[in-house]
Amino acid sequence: MVLVRVWPLTPAVEQPGLSLFCFAVYTKNTGSPKPSSELDLLQLQHSKMVSLFSCAEWEVYSDVEAPIGGDYKTKSVTDVKGDFHLMKRKDAGTWVNSGMFVQVWSAIRDAGHHKNHNWVVKVDADAVFFPHKLISVLRDVYVPEGGVYMENCKNVDWGYFGNLEIFSKQAFTTLVDNLDSCYYSLPWKVGVHDGKYGPMGEDLFAQKCMDMMGVNRQENFQLTTDGACPADRPEGQEKNKKYIPDCSGVSTPSIHPFKKPEMYAKCMDEAASFFP
Repeated sequence: MVLVRVWPLTPAVEQPGLSLFCFAVYTKNTGSPKPSSELDLLQLQHSKMVSLFSCAEWEVYSDVEAPIGGDYKTKSVTDVKGDFHLMKRKDAGTWVNSGMFVQVWSAIRDAGHHKNHNWVVKVDADAVFFPHKLISVLRDVYVPEGGVYMENCKNVDWGYFGNLEIFSKQAFTTLVDNLDSCYYSLPWKVGVHDGKYGPMGEDLFAQKCMDMMGVNRQENFQLTTDGACPADRPEGQEKNKKYIPDCSGVSTPSIHPFKKPEMYAKCMDEAASFFP
């Protein structure tokens, strides 16, 4: 029997108490001469109303105002601290994104829409994301007082990898309410282990900030199948940083990375019918 994959064209039906506010970030000035397909991916997702666009509420932020679909354009943030283009990642040659994300988080805090939902989700443009699958995973999660965030990559010191960042409402509120304190207290421009891995990206910044503010963490390794996480790579591919997962039969809410629209669409079709 041949399974026909059908992308949903209407917002996901969310369970009571499991409403998601989802956001993504498009960076036009990446700092790299290599072309980026981030905007193309977001436009594809919007046209099909998939990924973050099938969450209860969503927003896309950027360093520019860019068209996503219909009348919707990205919400641009300003480099008020002069730190968007301060440092580059050694391997990728792209700008370290923590400074830009501080402004994105600030914009979300000021808009206040995240407070209408139980969970806040940041998803990368190149992550094949199924909100309804995430709801299934989150259904039985215990959220302690003070909120919780979820590590998604095992066997590493800090496992809050950025392709799919899950915050409970209180965890995200704690992060955005303490941005200034974290910005000036954390050595994010140097990084962990005295800069061994370079400056902190936004995912590590968020994790270290929430840890500093006493937010609880949980490990949940059923959230993502991530080529950037060594533990998610098959035997013999553990050190292959360019590894791309096979999507057939994968049931995790996120599969990453798929940087070209045609690859993204193929993965979504292959994984759409498989549930946790």
